[in-house]
Amino acid sequence: LLKESQFRRAIIERAAEGLCVCHNIPEFPYVRFTVWNPRMEEITHYTMEEINRWGWYQSLYPDAEVREHAQARMARMRQGDDLMGEEWEITRATGEKRMVSISTSVVEDVADSVHVLALIHDTTERKRAEEALFEAKERAQVTLHSIGDAVITTDARGMVDYLNPVAEALAGWTTA
Repeated sequence: LLKESQFRRAIIERAAEGLCVCHNIPEFPYVRFTVWNPRMEEITHYTMEEINRWGWYQSLYPDAEVREHAQARMARMRQGDDLMGEEWEITRATGEKRMVSISTSVVEDVADSVHVLALIHDTTERKRAEEALFEAKERAQVTLHSIGDAVITTDARGMVDYLNPVAEALAGWTTA
C-alpha cells in the first residue's frame, strides 16, 4: 500500500503538465487546493499555500470582469460542463501574463464531496509563435501585393496558390 501511494505521488510530482485538485469552500478564498504539483508552481509562480491563502480567482484573474467570468465558468464546470483545452489568460505571482490551456474533470470522494481535477498546459510560447507567424505572413502578403513585378507562387505539387495583382493582370487569372 505504501509503494502504491508513493507511486501515485510520483506520478503527480513528475507530471509534465500542471496538475491540481480543488474543491469549493463557503468562505474566502472560496476554493481550496489539496493537490498542487511542481509544474503548477512553475506555471503560476504560486505555491499551494499561497494560492489557498490569496485565492485562485483573486490571484490569477486580477481583472474583476475576467474573474467573474472564470467563477461562472467554473460553476458550470462543476455541473458537468468540463473544460476541455479551454484557453485562459492568467496572471502569475510576478505580474506576468501567461496563456494556459485548462482541462478539468469533476471527481467525487467517498463522502460525495465534489472535487475538481485540473490539468494546466502553458501555451504562451506556442501562442507567441503563432502570432509571429501570422504577422510574418501578413507582411509577406503586403509586400508581394505591392511589388510592381508579377509574382506567382506554387505549392509542392506545382499548383498555383498565390498570384499578386500584376501576375493576375498579365495571366488573366485570379486567385479567387
